[in-house]
Amino acid sequence: LGRIAAARGQFAAALEIFDRAAAELVAIGADSDAIEVEIRKAECLLLSGAPEAAMHAASAALKRDLTLGSVVDHGPLLRIRAEALLAAGDDEGARQAITGSLDDARARETTFEIARSLVVLAEIEHRAGDDVDATDHRTAAEEIFDRLGVVVTPFGPRR
Repeated sequence: LGRIAAARGQFAAALEIFDRAAAELVAIGADSDAIEVEIRKAECLLLSGAPEAAMHAASAALKRDLTLGSVVDHGPLLRIRAEALLAAGDDEGARQAITGSLDDARARETTFEIARSLVVLAEIEHRAGDDVDATDHRTAAEEIFDRLGVVVTPFGPRR
């Protein structure tokens, strides 16, 4: 429900849903599920135009995950961190984070996350003036999305 609210631009409602869900999951001992919800919250914050809050939420989720022994994929957390750093103008920090995200996604063979990370890498490269690599990475992402049948990502329609 939180993701639906966020997709509709109802960010306050989405954040409330995410907070409530995470708290209820923690209460029943479903800590890894709670971290997954916290990842969605960080993404919602990014979508809402609050990159600093998104970075803080992603960092908190990563810290919580590490205390539990790394129970969730770090790729999405690092991608969200990269997007937040990019929005804050820290292109080098964004590049480091997205490299970690891609490494994690490739190691886990999470194809959709690979594509999403390639889109972020392409944006970083474009901002750095490296349009050849940016185009290559964007094309690779689009090929993956096509293979998976993806029409819409959390950031809107692909085309």
